[in-house]
Amino acid sequence: MRKAIALAGILTFTAMPKVAISDHLAPKISELKPSGNLAHTKWMFPVLEGAKLNNSDLSGAVFIGAVLSGADLSGANLTGTYLEFAILIGADLSDANLSGAKLHKALLVGTDLTNANLTGAKLTDSDLSGTVFNGASLQGADLSGANLSGARGKNLIACPYALPSGWVCKNNSLIQGK
Repeated sequence: MRKAIALAGILTFTAMPKVAISDHLAPKISELKPSGNLAHTKWMFPVLEGAKLNNSDLSGAVFIGAVLSGADLSGANLTGTYLEFAILIGADLSDANLSGAKLHKALLVGTDLTNANLTGAKLTDSDLSGTVFNGASLQGADLSGANLSGARGKNLIACPYALPSGWVCKNNSLIQGK
């Protein structure tokens, strides 16, 4: 009987795809590198200040309360990523794909979102003061309740679905009303 149970356990483990195990383990911070694959990882309050994650796949990842200040996420795939309460002060998200991402109540002060794809992204109640959106696609993006003081957005690919009170998108530019 013991041999049958052991054999069943071995067969179950060897038949299980490696992806089912490895995709759900959070990597060590020392293992992070540009062009890495962190798709569908789940981290609670990781401190990743200054991380070099440019061109990485972070699609579908969950980073609750992540500290990514000064991180290089340029060209990263953040499609559908959940970054609630994230701190991305001074991060480089230029050319990043944030379509469908949720950054509710995030701090993106002074963040570079030049040429980023924010189609359908939710940035509600986030602090985007001093953020650069030049050339970004904001089609369907929700920026309601966000702080956009000092933000710049020219040559937008598309205007957002919702903006905070006092802001408009005109001639593909974000303009603060008087």
